[in-house]
Amino acid sequence: MVANETAGDPTGDQKWMRSSLRQLSRRLSNTGQAASPPTVGRLLKKLGYSLKANVKKKAGKEHPDRDKQFKYIEAQIKAFRAAGWPIISVDTKKELIGNFKNAGQAWRQEPEYVNVHDFL
Repeated sequence: MVANETAGDPTGDQKWMRSSLRQLSRRLSNTGQAASPPTVGRLLKKLGYSLKANVKKKAGKEHPDRDKQFKYIEAQIKAFRAAGWPIISVDTKKELIGNFKNAGQAWRQEPEYVNVHDFL
């Protein structure tokens, strides 16, 4: 059952479970092998799995214009302040697509290494 639920790179060491402990427990019960979710977790630990979060470890090359946006914002703040205008800061969020950190955890044997920075 674990083999069918294991995902990841078939040639590498990074593998994880697709299903939650509760889902695996239900499937085991359906086959006549009752095991509670905590028991399934203990069994997975014996197989080398544990809850892992992504680890920011992959560093890309530094962008030459990295500080350009911050210098632009600073210039805008100075201009608005000099004119007596209000300064409003808006923090926007975007859905990142790619090898970026997320807050979730999955049952894995090794952590998934993702980009150190959450920007291109």
